[in-house]
Amino acid sequence: PSDQHLVQTLVSYVPRIVVRRFVNEPHKPLRAPETETYFACVLFADISGFTPLMEQMATLGAEGVERVTTHLNAYFRHMINLIAEHGGDVVKFAGDALIVIWPTGAQTGLYSMTLLGCQCALALQRKMGHYVVGNTELRIHIGVGAGKIAGIHVGGVKDRHEFFVAGHPLEQVGSC
Repeated sequence: PSDQHLVQTLVSYVPRIVVRRFVNEPHKPLRAPETETYFACVLFADISGFTPLMEQMATLGAEGVERVTTHLNAYFRHMINLIAEHGGDVVKFAGDALIVIWPTGAQTGLYSMTLLGCQCALALQRKMGHYVVGNTELRIHIGVGAGKIAGIHVGGVKDRHEFFVAGHPLEQVGSC
């Protein structure tokens, strides 16, 4: 396959910011942690109602586990599509939560990226704020922050890599 096809495939599985690092430096293997800092809007979204849904579906045994997986995949698919429509980059899934960033660039400042992040948060609340599965309602809780963040690339052991973001904007969304 062509390099372009490989990049397109990779983008569907990893954050665009990580793909950009490897496209810009394809022959530089990651051996030690690398950090880059930039300004960005950060959105943290957490789904509540997941535990009652698991308990409800657990009574159905293996079929219940499959149903939970199907419902959560559909829920996240809707979320990810809305995030992509607003130009966000999902950088981390953590159970029933996710972290999205809108990094600034040469043509886009923090104000513009924060506006996109807030528009996305409102769209997520409108579309995903009331989502019923069986007798359980899933609700989405969202925090938005903005400022300087650090993107941290780590890994290389057994060809495994991880990307983290840290900084004051994540503290802002954590207090929401």
